[in-house]
Amino acid sequence: MGRVWVGAGCCGRAERLLELSIDWAANRTQFGQSFGKFQGTSFKLADMATELQAQMLVMHAAHKADQGRMTPTDAAMCKLYASEMLHRLPTTPFRFMVAWA
Repeated sequence: MGRVWVGAGCCGRAERLLELSIDWAANRTQFGQSFGKFQGTSFKLADMATELQAQMLVMHAAHKADQGRMTPTDAAMCKLYASEMLHRLPTTPFRFMVAWA
């Protein structure tokens, strides 16, 4: 169950990162419009939101654990994907914040 908790923690951090990125893109202006309205930015934010669907893997593993059906493979997949997703996600907002700062 510890691996599922690691996955859940990673998803929570990634969700907060996405919220901060959306807020930054909405409040930052470039060429007289919100930075988030540029296609390159909105596509990247959409990619981040898609990556965040790792939450479903965590929820599925937790549900199986509640039913006593979780396997070590379920827990390992949850931890692996969520932790890798958390490492991939920060590069996106970092790139557009640095490029347009």
